[in-house]
Amino acid sequence: IDNQVKIRGFRIEIGEIEAVLAEYPDIQANAVIVREDEPNNKQLVAYIVPELPSIEIQKLRSFLKEKLPNYMIPSFFVELNELPLTSSGKIARNALPIPIKNDQNQTVSLPRTPTEKIVADIWQEVLGLKTINIFDNFFDLGGHSLKAAQVISRLREKFSINIPLNYLFSEPTIAGLATNLDHHLAQTLPDDFDKAQTPNWQTEIILDDAIQPPNQDYQFTANPVNILLTGVTGFLGIHLLAEILDKTKANIYCLIRSNHLEAAQAKINDKLKTFQLGNEHQSQRIIPVIGDLSQKYLGLCEPDFLELAEKIDVIYHNGAWVNALYPYSVLKPANVLGTEEILRLACLNKVKPVHFISTISVFSAAYAQGNLIQESDPLGINHGLNAGYTQSKWVAEKLILAARQRGLPITIFRASRIIGHSKTGICNTQDLFCRMIKGCIQLGMVPDFGDSSEDLTPVDYVSAVIVHLARQETSLGKAFHLLNCHPTPNNNLFNSIREMGYPLESISFEKWRSHLAEHCKINKDNVLAPVLSNFSDDNVEPGNPPQFDYQNTLRGLKETDFNFPPIDNSLLKTYFDYFVQSGYLIPPKS
Repeated sequence: IDNQVKIRGFRIEIGEIEAVLAEYPDIQANAVIVREDEPNNKQLVAYIVPELPSIEIQKLRSFLKEKLPNYMIPSFFVELNELPLTSSGKIARNALPIPIKNDQNQTVSLPRTPTEKIVADIWQEVLGLKTINIFDNFFDLGGHSLKAAQVISRLREKFSINIPLNYLFSEPTIAGLATNLDHHLAQTLPDDFDKAQTPNWQTEIILDDAIQPPNQDYQFTANPVNILLTGVTGFLGIHLLAEILDKTKANIYCLIRSNHLEAAQAKINDKLKTFQLGNEHQSQRIIPVIGDLSQKYLGLCEPDFLELAEKIDVIYHNGAWVNALYPYSVLKPANVLGTEEILRLACLNKVKPVHFISTISVFSAAYAQGNLIQESDPLGINHGLNAGYTQSKWVAEKLILAARQRGLPITIFRASRIIGHSKTGICNTQDLFCRMIKGCIQLGMVPDFGDSSEDLTPVDYVSAVIVHLARQETSLGKAFHLLNCHPTPNNNLFNSIREMGYPLESISFEKWRSHLAEHCKINKDNVLAPVLSNFSDDNVEPGNPPQFDYQNTLRGLKETDFNFPPIDNSLLKTYFDYFVQSGYLIPPKS
């Protein structure tokens, strides 16, 4: 069987989950599969044969959460006396039973108030459960960020109030969520409620005093022997790996979550193959490092962390948990604390320059106030950043700047919207660019974008520019805005799609948003349904988007032939050929 699956954009190794389950002392045997008992709702189900009469599932979940990311925790656990086997002695996965989604033997506390009843009804519909204990945790019942967004969207509509997604993360039970809703409706929330939900940003950006580069002269080299790359399995990360392999002779140490080296190597090789990158000979220079950005010492034991610090000459820190829905508190361990551990590694034993991949979204329209944002501008205060992801990148970049002030060689690359490979057309179909195209085609409508334009940068150009600039000594200490000098007018983009044969009615943004919300209630397969909150008033910034200077980038590329291509009909055809061939889009009727 194919031991690798994709759920909600995450590529998951089934074998990794089974290996961790096998470590649990009370489990005799196990099997994990993906079930899709409801359309467009894939979920991980673990089947376990216990050593004891029964296993306490809550303890098992806690054990798994210490070793696996949340998206790899099974939604359901089914206890069996034995696993079904084929005649050849292998697990008969097709014979594994459908899980019963609520425990009939458990004492269920039913809703006590009208608000609890409304919340329970919405949870039951979204999670596909008949009965839910009001004290059960949403995320232990199979909930995840996309389902959380659906719950909050329905609560907003039901109560005609504007509540943030963080409500569900801070109170993930029916009882707790209903209490907060009642407080909100009665306008009796505690005085410090909003303050408690908002981090103290001045505290968040304090870099550990122990992170200090050694007092020694740093000798720049364009040809390092050993490079550390984080975020290698991400869309940009795998292209960075291919570019570094192509432009250097270095060994590339890749920090990656896995249970053993063979699986880690296979995961990287599979990614390269998926995106048609690299070759067999180059893969000999790829060295997986099993770790975790969200953990102390990057998930390594201290001796291994020190040994890695001795080996590495240069660090490309691209790793981050990219999620448009999760709040800052959930993303902080990987995106902020992970960056701090990278800086700790960079300062141990010998100085190692850090090339940090950031985003232009760390600057908001409120921060810009109509002014051109220079690459050398300070980040200033956290103005107008409402999404947890951009907040986490803002804090991470603040830590990077603090390390630069202490003498660590740093470059910062602020990417704009990254789209598919300009030659192969292979895209990350989970990103908002692809979702917007398919979602509008599914709806048959597109918002009138007026004279707005989008900065679209093909991933092969972005990775090539980063690696080129990182290898120039003059780049150290600078920030670079990676922008396309050919902005793409949004209306032109969708006019071109219309000319390909996809019928699209142009309507106002408000009408489009309303039609989309109604459409998604009926057609749950619309790819914009999970990200509807992106289009709420809270997340749509008023006024014109900030404008960015990119002189550092232009000067750094002056003697080269690098030039981001315009997103014209020819390039769009490359992308749409991929969309159709991969099955992401159906061909137009005409």
